[in-house]
Amino acid sequence: MFVRLTEEPALNFEAYFGEMALLVAGDQRVLAEQIRHTIKVAQYPNVRVRMVPLNAGRQGILNSGLVLMRFPDDPDDGFVFIEAVGGMLPRRSGRDVKRAERAFARVERCALSPEDTITALERKLEELT
Repeated sequence: MFVRLTEEPALNFEAYFGEMALLVAGDQRVLAEQIRHTIKVAQYPNVRVRMVPLNAGRQGILNSGLVLMRFPDDPDDGFVFIEAVGGMLPRRSGRDVKRAERAFARVERCALSPEDTITALERKLEELT
């Protein structure tokens, strides 16, 4: 997938994650490496990474993992993949895509800016190292 982010035609990629992901107990070296990698990739001009802080409350929570894909040759259509037991379920109906768009819009309103997200990640990295 990295090639799709770095070589033309490069994909536009926008990702949201909850601050809780930085608080999960586990191998601190692995978390630090993941943070370093996220900071590096977030510098690409076609990538936006945004953190939803804990104080966002219910508005910043998704009920499940979502992947929303749009294609330049068909901007009115798209795919949404919804996380479920056993994997990601693909949905192409306009209704499902619209529902995912509304969920992302809600999370986007709650998320930190890309710059503030990088600052938060750098702060967490300092704590870990």
